Amino acid sequence: MIKNIQLLRAIAAISVMICHFESFTKYLFGFQLNGRGVDLFFVISGCVMALTTRDKHPSGLNFFKNRIARVVPTYWLLTLAVFSVALIAPKLLGATRPNFIELIDSLLFVPFIKSSGLYQPVLFLGWTLNLEMFFYTIFAIFLFLKNYTFSLIGIAVTLTAIVAVAPLTPVHSVWHDFYGNPMMIEFAMGLAIPYLADFILPKLGSRRMPLIIASILALPTIFLCDLLAPEVPNLVSC
Repeated sequence: MIKNIQLLRAIAAISVMICHFESFTKYLFGFQLNGRGVDLFFVISGCVMALTTRDKHPSGLNFFKNRIARVVPTYWLLTLAVFSVALIAPKLLGATRPNFIELIDSLLFVPFIKSSGLYQPVLFLGWTLNLEMFFYTIFAIFLFLKNYTFSLIGIAVTLTAIVAVAPLTPVHSVWHDFYGNPMMIEFAMGLAIPYLADFILPKLGSRRMPLIIASILALPTIFLCDLLAPEVPNLVSC
Protein backbone atom coordinates (compact mmCIF):
# COMPACT_ATOMS: atom_id res chain seq x y z
CA MET A 1 0.00 0.00 0.00
CA ILE A 2 2.87 2.36 0.77
CA LYS A 3 4.19 1.82 -2.77
CA ASN A 4 0.78 2.59 -4.26
CA ILE A 5 0.65 5.84 -2.32
CA GLN A 6 3.80 7.05 -4.09
CA LEU A 7 1.65 7.88 -7.13
CA LEU A 8 -0.49 10.16 -4.98
CA ARG A 9 2.68 11.76 -3.60
CA ALA A 10 3.73 12.53 -7.17
CA ILE A 11 0.34 14.06 -7.97
CA ALA A 12 0.53 16.18 -4.82
CA ALA A 13 4.08 17.33 -5.60
CA ILE A 14 3.09 18.36 -9.14
CA SER A 15 0.07 20.25 -7.78
CA VAL A 16 2.24 22.15 -5.29
CA MET A 17 4.72 22.99 -8.05
CA ILE A 18 1.92 24.30 -10.28
CA CYS A 19 0.66 26.35 -7.33
CA HIS A 20 3.74 28.54 -7.70
CA PHE A 21 2.56 29.45 -11.21
CA GLU A 22 -0.94 30.52 -10.16
CA SER A 23 -1.33 33.26 -12.74
CA PHE A 24 -0.52 30.81 -15.53
CA THR A 25 -2.93 28.14 -14.26
CA LYS A 26 -5.70 30.71 -13.86
CA TYR A 27 -5.20 31.83 -17.46
CA LEU A 28 -4.95 28.28 -18.81
CA PHE A 29 -7.60 26.45 -16.74
CA GLY A 30 -9.76 29.28 -15.40
CA PHE A 31 -9.01 28.54 -11.71
CA GLN A 32 -6.14 28.58 -9.25
CA LEU A 33 -4.93 25.50 -7.37
CA ASN A 34 -4.21 27.49 -4.18
CA GLY A 35 -1.90 24.83 -2.81
CA ARG A 36 -4.43 22.01 -3.04
CA GLY A 37 -1.58 19.54 -3.47
CA VAL A 38 -0.77 20.26 0.18
CA ASP A 39 -4.23 18.94 1.10
CA LEU A 40 -3.33 15.71 -0.61
CA PHE A 41 0.00 15.56 1.22
CA PHE A 42 -1.80 15.86 4.57
CA VAL A 43 -4.13 12.96 3.74
CA ILE A 44 -1.13 10.89 2.70
CA SER A 45 0.68 11.82 5.91
CA GLY A 46 -2.21 10.60 8.04
CA CYS A 47 -2.38 7.38 6.04
CA VAL A 48 1.36 6.71 6.29
CA MET A 49 1.43 7.38 10.05
CA ALA A 50 -1.40 4.88 10.56
CA LEU A 51 0.27 2.27 8.36
CA THR A 52 3.76 2.55 9.82
CA THR A 53 2.72 2.44 13.47
CA ARG A 54 -0.22 0.03 13.68
CA ASP A 55 1.90 -3.15 13.77
CA LYS A 56 4.65 -1.85 16.05
CA HIS A 57 2.43 0.46 18.17
CA PRO A 58 5.41 2.48 19.48
CA SER A 59 5.24 4.56 22.63
CA GLY A 60 4.28 8.17 22.16
CA LEU A 61 7.76 9.29 23.22
CA ASN A 62 9.56 7.01 20.76
CA PHE A 63 7.20 8.03 17.97
CA PHE A 64 7.81 11.73 18.60
CA LYS A 65 11.59 11.25 18.86
CA ASN A 66 11.52 9.52 15.49
CA ARG A 67 9.52 12.33 13.91
CA ILE A 68 11.90 14.94 15.36
CA ALA A 69 14.92 13.04 14.03
CA ARG A 70 13.42 12.89 10.54
CA VAL A 71 12.13 16.45 10.29
CA VAL A 72 14.20 18.79 12.43
CA PRO A 73 17.81 18.51 11.13
CA THR A 74 17.01 19.33 7.50
CA TYR A 75 14.37 21.91 8.39
CA TRP A 76 16.67 23.73 10.81
CA LEU A 77 19.52 23.71 8.29
CA LEU A 78 17.35 25.23 5.56
CA THR A 79 15.79 27.72 7.97
CA LEU A 80 19.19 28.93 9.15
CA ALA A 81 20.35 29.19 5.53
CA VAL A 82 17.37 31.40 4.62
CA PHE A 83 17.88 33.48 7.77
CA SER A 84 21.53 34.01 6.81
CA VAL A 85 20.41 35.34 3.44
CA ALA A 86 17.97 37.65 5.26
CA LEU A 87 20.85 39.01 7.33
CA ILE A 88 23.20 39.51 4.38
CA ALA A 89 20.78 40.54 1.62
CA PRO A 90 17.28 41.13 3.08
CA LYS A 91 15.96 42.66 -0.16
CA LEU A 92 16.14 39.26 -1.81
CA LEU A 93 13.53 37.71 0.49
CA GLY A 94 10.62 40.13 0.63
CA ALA A 95 8.63 39.49 3.83
CA THR A 96 11.35 37.38 5.47
CA ARG A 97 13.21 39.65 7.88
CA PRO A 98 16.38 39.07 9.98
CA ASN A 99 14.23 38.94 13.11
CA PHE A 100 15.64 36.64 15.80
CA ILE A 101 12.25 36.23 17.51
CA GLU A 102 10.79 34.96 14.25
CA LEU A 103 13.82 32.70 13.83
CA ILE A 104 13.27 31.08 17.24
CA ASP A 105 9.54 30.70 16.56
CA SER A 106 10.35 29.08 13.22
CA LEU A 107 12.82 26.62 14.74
CA LEU A 108 10.29 25.65 17.41
CA PHE A 109 7.40 25.31 14.91
CA VAL A 110 5.50 28.18 16.50
CA PRO A 111 3.17 29.90 13.99
CA PHE A 112 3.26 33.65 13.52
CA ILE A 113 2.12 36.17 10.93
CA LYS A 114 4.73 37.71 8.67
CA SER A 115 4.63 41.29 7.45
CA SER A 116 3.02 39.89 4.30
CA GLY A 117 0.00 38.81 6.39
CA LEU A 118 0.68 35.11 5.83
CA TYR A 119 1.20 32.41 8.44
CA GLN A 120 4.70 31.55 7.33
CA PRO A 121 7.96 30.84 9.19
CA VAL A 122 11.39 32.02 8.03
CA LEU A 123 11.44 29.17 5.50
CA PHE A 124 8.08 30.03 3.96
CA LEU A 125 7.23 26.44 2.97
CA GLY A 126 7.60 25.46 6.63
CA TRP A 127 4.00 26.39 7.48
CA THR A 128 3.06 22.87 6.38
CA LEU A 129 5.55 21.43 8.89
CA ASN A 130 3.95 23.52 11.64
CA LEU A 131 0.67 21.71 10.96
CA GLU A 132 2.48 18.38 10.58
CA MET A 133 4.25 18.77 13.94
CA PHE A 134 0.95 19.61 15.62
CA PHE A 135 -0.52 16.44 14.12
CA TYR A 136 2.50 14.43 15.31
CA THR A 137 2.06 15.84 18.81
CA ILE A 138 -1.60 14.81 18.98
CA PHE A 139 -0.66 11.43 17.49
CA ALA A 140 2.05 10.87 20.12
CA ILE A 141 -0.26 11.84 22.99
CA PHE A 142 -2.92 9.29 22.02
CA LEU A 143 -0.42 6.46 21.56
CA PHE A 144 -0.54 5.97 25.34
CA LEU A 145 -3.80 4.07 24.81
CA LYS A 146 -3.19 0.31 24.68
CA ASN A 147 -5.87 -0.21 22.04
CA TYR A 148 -4.42 1.15 18.79
CA THR A 149 -7.80 1.58 17.14
CA PHE A 150 -8.95 3.74 20.04
CA SER A 151 -5.76 5.77 19.66
CA LEU A 152 -6.56 6.59 16.03
CA ILE A 153 -10.19 7.35 16.84
CA GLY A 154 -9.05 9.70 19.60
CA ILE A 155 -6.67 11.47 17.24
CA ALA A 156 -9.32 11.88 14.53
CA VAL A 157 -11.97 13.10 16.99
CA THR A 158 -9.55 15.58 18.58
CA LEU A 159 -8.48 17.08 15.25
CA THR A 160 -12.08 17.34 14.07
CA ALA A 161 -13.21 18.89 17.36
CA ILE A 162 -10.48 21.53 17.22
CA VAL A 163 -11.57 22.58 13.73
CA ALA A 164 -15.27 22.49 14.65
CA VAL A 165 -14.90 24.52 17.85
CA ALA A 166 -12.42 27.12 16.54
CA PRO A 167 -15.00 29.25 14.65
CA LEU A 168 -17.32 29.22 17.67
CA THR A 169 -14.89 30.64 20.22
CA PRO A 170 -14.98 34.40 20.86
CA VAL A 171 -11.22 34.71 21.35
CA HIS A 172 -9.03 34.71 18.27
CA SER A 173 -5.25 34.40 18.14
CA VAL A 174 -2.58 33.23 15.75
CA TRP A 175 -2.60 29.76 17.36
CA HIS A 176 -6.40 29.63 17.34
CA ASP A 177 -6.72 30.60 13.69
CA PHE A 178 -3.78 28.53 12.45
CA TYR A 179 -4.54 25.24 14.20
CA GLY A 180 -8.27 25.66 13.64
CA ASN A 181 -7.50 25.33 9.94
CA PRO A 182 -9.92 22.89 8.21
CA MET A 183 -6.91 21.21 6.64
CA MET A 184 -6.29 19.49 10.00
CA ILE A 185 -9.25 17.22 9.20
CA GLU A 186 -7.32 15.85 6.24
CA PHE A 187 -4.89 14.08 8.58
CA ALA A 188 -7.90 12.36 10.15
CA MET A 189 -9.13 11.32 6.70
CA GLY A 190 -5.76 9.74 6.03
CA LEU A 191 -5.97 7.73 9.26
CA ALA A 192 -9.10 6.03 7.95
CA ILE A 193 -7.58 4.76 4.70
CA PRO A 194 -5.82 1.62 6.06
CA TYR A 195 -9.01 0.55 7.83
CA LEU A 196 -11.11 1.00 4.72
CA ALA A 197 -8.52 -1.00 2.80
CA ASP A 198 -8.65 -3.82 5.37
CA PHE A 199 -12.43 -3.89 5.10
CA ILE A 200 -12.70 -3.81 1.31
CA LEU A 201 -9.62 -5.73 0.14
CA PRO A 202 -10.69 -9.20 1.31
CA LYS A 203 -13.96 -8.82 -0.59
CA LEU A 204 -12.40 -7.67 -3.84
CA GLY A 205 -9.09 -9.49 -3.69
CA SER A 206 -7.21 -6.73 -5.48
CA ARG A 207 -3.86 -5.33 -4.50
CA ARG A 208 -4.68 -2.18 -6.41
CA MET A 209 -7.56 -1.30 -4.14
CA PRO A 210 -5.48 0.66 -1.59
CA LEU A 211 -4.62 3.13 -4.32
CA ILE A 212 -8.27 3.37 -5.36
CA ILE A 213 -9.39 3.89 -1.76
CA ALA A 214 -6.67 6.46 -1.14
CA SER A 215 -7.72 8.30 -4.28
CA ILE A 216 -11.40 8.29 -3.33
CA LEU A 217 -10.59 9.88 0.03
CA ALA A 218 -7.73 12.08 -1.02
CA LEU A 219 -8.79 13.67 -4.29
CA PRO A 220 -11.92 15.38 -2.89
CA THR A 221 -9.64 17.22 -0.46
CA ILE A 222 -8.30 19.14 -3.45
CA PHE A 223 -11.43 21.27 -3.04
CA LEU A 224 -12.00 20.81 0.73
CA CYS A 225 -10.47 24.05 1.91
CA ASP A 226 -12.27 26.15 -0.68
CA LEU A 227 -15.59 24.68 0.45
CA LEU A 228 -15.04 24.94 4.21
CA ALA A 229 -12.92 28.08 4.42
CA PRO A 230 -12.16 29.89 1.15
CA GLU A 231 -9.81 32.32 2.91
CA VAL A 232 -7.48 29.64 4.29
CA PRO A 233 -5.33 29.04 1.19
CA ASN A 234 -4.72 32.78 0.90
CA LEU A 235 -3.44 32.87 4.46
CA VAL A 236 -0.99 30.03 4.32
CA SER A 237 -0.22 28.73 0.83
CA CYS A 238 2.49 29.48 -1.73
